[in-house]
Amino acid sequence: MCRRLLMTGIMMVLCLWVPVTNSAQESIVTLETLLNEMVDRDKMAMFPSPEYRLRQQSSYDRSSKTPSDPKGWFANRDRGNFIRTEANNGRKEWVLMEHHGAGTMGRTWMPDPRITPMVLSGRRGAPAELGTLRIYLDGNPEPALEGPTYDLLNGTTITSYPFGHKSLSSAVSYLPIPWAKGCKITMDVEPQYYIFTYRDYAEGTKVKTFTMDDLKAAEKEMKRIGDLLVSPDDAPENSPHSRNTTIAPKSEVSIELPAGTHAVRTLSVKLGSYDDPQVTRSLVLRIVFDGQETVWCPVGDFFGTGVGLHPFKGWYQTE
Repeated sequence: MCRRLLMTGIMMVLCLWVPVTNSAQESIVTLETLLNEMVDRDKMAMFPSPEYRLRQQSSYDRSSKTPSDPKGWFANRDRGNFIRTEANNGRKEWVLMEHHGAGTMGRTWMPDPRITPMVLSGRRGAPAELGTLRIYLDGNPEPALEGPTYDLLNGTTITSYPFGHKSLSSAVSYLPIPWAKGCKITMDVEPQYYIFTYRDYAEGTKVKTFTMDDLKAAEKEMKRIGDLLVSPDDAPENSPHSRNTTIAPKSEVSIELPAGTHAVRTLSVKLGSYDDPQVTRSLVLRIVFDGQETVWCPVGDFFGTGVGLHPFKGWYQTE
């Protein structure tokens, strides 16, 4: 329950206040539930259910181990790091990522091996071989996903923007790939750089393992979710509470919100002038929930604009 919202500086505040609604918990994690979670604002504000730990496996420099060894701690030679090599169907594969138990791939990042060596070294030379990326799920000897390392997850093959895209000669994917028992990712050429961020679900979590048939069946839903991610709907304007005022230096103004169980769905702040960029650092936003201060932040930092006004638009935040 939020009871007070306070600002220090010159401002206009619009706070939309609506009752909390708890959506029914999903009994099983599927591609469809994960897609819908991407645009569920209420769920983002709650502890995850089912529970999970966020983990990452990457090509980090293995000599970076402890701050007590400054030379090793700042080591940054990521290229050529992997878990092991193994033989699959008569071919050599480099294992980049491996997880046992239920999980979901949330984000992948891989550079274009044909360009990255030249970009990093500043020298021209023969580009590296592209190779094939394979994603094995639940111990199946046949990959659930397979394709050119850079092209498989860059939004040009099995998915489209915003679930995958190219970024600075790199491929970025946000396609959720769930599995029930385990995941292994390999390449059939020596890897350069990679990042795989995934959920490690608590034991006993029920998960429907990803298949290409699931991806095809979710085509219309992915189009709907993708459109929402690119052009978010405005939050419903229920029970608005606003204040338009001029605040003297070193003073504050507050908005008292109703008692009971509620949730702040929209918070908008418009300053009288942005001529002095320092105003976004001088104006401080405080939010007190149930008598406990949980937010104390310069308004520019709270909205992600920093010093001054720098317009941008995202799924949950607009400046």
